Amino acid sequence: MREERDEGFQGLSKVRAEPSKVRKMRGRLWVGGERGFSLIELIGVLAIMGILASMTVPPIIRQIRQAQTANEDANLNEVARAIVEGIKATGTIPNPNVNALAVGGWASNSLSYTALGTNQLLYVSDANANTQRRMYLSGGLINYFSANLINPPFTTPASGWPTNSFPSDLQIVLVSSSREDLLLSCSTTANLASNDVVWLKNWVKQATNGTYFATNTAVVGSIANSTGTWTNKGEFLHVKTVDLRPLFCRVQLEDGRSPATASTNVPGAGYTTYGPLLIPTNGVTISISFSGATSTNTSISSASVISSASTILWSSTGMTNSSIPFTNAVAVSPGGGSVNLVFPATPSFSISTYGLATMTNQNISFFLLKGTALQLGNASLVLQRTIIINEDISLHFSNGSWSQSN
Repeated sequence: MREERDEGFQGLSKVRAEPSKVRKMRGRLWVGGERGFSLIELIGVLAIMGILASMTVPPIIRQIRQAQTANEDANLNEVARAIVEGIKATGTIPNPNVNALAVGGWASNSLSYTALGTNQLLYVSDANANTQRRMYLSGGLINYFSANLINPPFTTPASGWPTNSFPSDLQIVLVSSSREDLLLSCSTTANLASNDVVWLKNWVKQATNGTYFATNTAVVGSIANSTGTWTNKGEFLHVKTVDLRPLFCRVQLEDGRSPATASTNVPGAGYTTYGPLLIPTNGVTISISFSGATSTNTSISSASVISSASTILWSSTGMTNSSIPFTNAVAVSPGGGSVNLVFPATPSFSISTYGLATMTNQNISFFLLKGTALQLGNASLVLQRTIIINEDISLHFSNGSWSQSN
């Protein structure tokens, strides 16, 4: 027993004397737990990671793009709102044929009416100038400007926007792409062909089984770089149509000065008709009423001028217009003599910052943009009142002052 213990102590001494052998021993003991992956195992892990990535990355990318397209829809709505506010504030419809930031450009007109910065207003991605948004005018709006010789920057004329040929498609169209790899090829400073604008106005995002298709044979060539590029990717094309018709208010001005006066150069005799006597002249009818029982004591009791549409233009109680051509001395027959009509001076008006000017017609109508200031004056070009136009309105001038008609 003693010898065995001695041998054990001797063995332990040798181990303590040779620490390198202990390390080797430990290495042999733990070699199974510290060895690396084999090549086959690494390939298997990579394959699993690839499968997981193929399952998770596309949904993540899809969610990112969905967020981008939702964000652009919201931004385009804000851009449209700012443009509308700019139109109302400046009385000017943006000109698509100039740089957006130039005088009369859509960004220049609207920049002061949004919290978006310049780059945020202009670009979908403010780090990429190729993502600039576009603004176009509808064909009806362009034709309206052309028919009335209204030139860019389409500022409200001194006599208001004319009521003739007022179009039904009085619209602006905003276009953008929310993907930088799907850029628009249409110009940023030239209006599209009318059929392209019509196509854009009719653009509706339609999803089939979650996929948005570019309808109407995809996107026309002048809008996108190729029709095939947008196939099945229609959610990234953004179109916002803004109807400008609600911004236009109809203004009617009636010159109802009174009293008008009438007299005859042969009072009390020579009239075989006691009234009313109707005398058509220059598209209007002069109606003269007489008092008295016989032709020997007839005198004028009232006089009025009636248009072909049976609207009273002048009368002894109001309604006058110095612009309709007729002679002051209107012959009355049979019986001889003449009727002299005398009317007060014509009132005045102006739009926004234009100076007061005499009315050129007894009944005039025009359109003004909401928020435009209308100034009303008397015959001496003295300002009487200023009205901010926010709805259709009819105004009447009588007895030397303006009032709103019912």
